[in-house]
Amino acid sequence: TANGQMTVELAKLSFGDVRAAAYQLAVLPWGATEAHNLHLPYATDTIESSMIATGAAQIAADRGTRVVVLPAVPFGVHSMQRDIPLCLDVSPTTQRLLLAELVASVQRAGIRRLLIVNGHGGNDFKWMIREIQPTTTVFLCVVDWYKCIDPGDYFEEPGDHAGALETGVMLHLAPEFVRLDRAGDGAARQWRVRG
Repeated sequence: TANGQMTVELAKLSFGDVRAAAYQLAVLPWGATEAHNLHLPYATDTIESSMIATGAAQIAADRGTRVVVLPAVPFGVHSMQRDIPLCLDVSPTTQRLLLAELVASVQRAGIRRLLIVNGHGGNDFKWMIREIQPTTTVFLCVVDWYKCIDPGDYFEEPGDHAGALETGVMLHLAPEFVRLDRAGDGAARQWRVRG
């Protein structure tokens, strides 16, 4: 419990808690493990999606929704970053297979809705959901947390990867992991083809 509230995080619940719950909604944070410039941790996408999912689920639980947040999946698609050490890349096919297995687990638990909270731009769940949805009774949906609001309202230049948006979110959620003194100049390899 936190502040007298029951946690919504499955990883912190006991079998006794879960057995009695009858959840309506499962939330699955999905991130990635990749370098984020020189100042943010490899787990940035996973930390952000997990903490945002947990915070939103707690608000929903406080309003009466029976919700559980599943452990975050820390593996994403990084086809263009394989040259970076320990960028843990999985193929889209592997992601789809893992998602299908997790959906089956949620269905066996009697939960009728699964929300994926995506934290990595390389993850594309739309086609996966189209393939999996006809095979399950669980309603599937995905939200890219970083597209929920217009970042232009908060940042002059949000940046794409490890820029102001991700750095600002990490400074709010987990400032102990941000090393601004190590930040690079933001230089990135540019596309050779204009378009």
